[in-house]
Amino acid sequence: MSVRHNGTALAVMQAPITAVEIGKLGQSSLTTAPPVLFRDLEQMVSSLLERVGAEFRANPNSAGPAMFELQSELRCVKQKTSPEVWQDIAALCLAHPVSRIFHEDPFTGHCFRKPRGYAGDAELLDYLYGISDAPSATSPIGRSIFHHMMEQQGALSVRSRGKILAQVIDETADTRPSPRILSIACGHLREGHHSKALAEGRIGEFIAFDQDADSLAHVSRAFAGKGVKTVSGSVKSILGEKMWFEGFDLVYAAGLYDYLSERVAIRLTRMMFDMLAPGGRLLVANFAPTLPEVGYMETFMDWKLIYRTAEEMARLSSDIPGDEWKSNRLFWDEPENIVFLDVVKRAKVKPIMEFRGAGRKFNVPGRQFFRGQNRLSATRRTALGAPDNPAAELS
Repeated sequence: MSVRHNGTALAVMQAPITAVEIGKLGQSSLTTAPPVLFRDLEQMVSSLLERVGAEFRANPNSAGPAMFELQSELRCVKQKTSPEVWQDIAALCLAHPVSRIFHEDPFTGHCFRKPRGYAGDAELLDYLYGISDAPSATSPIGRSIFHHMMEQQGALSVRSRGKILAQVIDETADTRPSPRILSIACGHLREGHHSKALAEGRIGEFIAFDQDADSLAHVSRAFAGKGVKTVSGSVKSILGEKMWFEGFDLVYAAGLYDYLSERVAIRLTRMMFDMLAPGGRLLVANFAPTLPEVGYMETFMDWKLIYRTAEEMARLSSDIPGDEWKSNRLFWDEPENIVFLDVVKRAKVKPIMEFRGAGRKFNVPGRQFFRGQNRLSATRRTALGAPDNPAAELS
């Protein structure tokens, strides 16, 4: 979706700084300046909401044009204001009567009400996956907004993410027989429905880990008899080392990192890496700050994510030394709104000593030549059947 910045919005953003913002900078001598920007900004947003509401009433079956205008303007406002001012704008939006119209959309309304106690729950994502449709009792304008939201960048990337995860699951099963796989914050495990390996029973063990009991119950029903085991627990229990997993061929987290601070995300990345078997693969995903609908999400949906650039995603593996991984890369989903961190653990290769010539040198693959009369003599004695001498072993 393209983002349009109209002349009105840009003109308001170029207005003089407000007394409120100057005060935040500690310049108390200037606090008598008239709060031009916020007053004009408030009027602009109120006028925008009035126009959108009028458009909805005039064309209840075609919410798209008004939604595009609203999302574009709100994104512009968010980009040009401080977090404190943006919080005030969000409160203004929710207090406006048009907010009730937006909440007639079951997707927007569900996210705002948070029936499971948190934003972005598995039931909400089922709308984006196309699993759940708008109820039959949904109003015409609510249904029109719903269909508009299902085609936005966030929805497209959620569906793309699910297909990528399914592909990675299948790749793991193709290269590692009967692999062990761990999904952290699994939700309804919708990517599992796209996995051929899981459907064909080629996964040795698949652990679905989540703190939401309703999500785990759904996974148990949906994947009964397919080798998926549900485990209840929180990320906090992993970070506190109250729960631990190890020896997995694939460990991944789909939407979890969108809610983690950088400090927590770095620590969890290190711990997830330690859960891998040699040659195992770690995959985590995070939305980038590219969504055109971010302003709408944070106001009328009360859905706030922690967005990360590619550079910020690269930092999440900073606690993993370079000699521990075989590959460490980033890639984007197809709509280019989600960044994936993809790290493969090095496989442990058992050194094999080989004699080279008749001298005192012998070779350990991957290491420099070593010299030593005593060690060489001990090795020769062992080769001739003499008793082993532990003191002569290489350190």
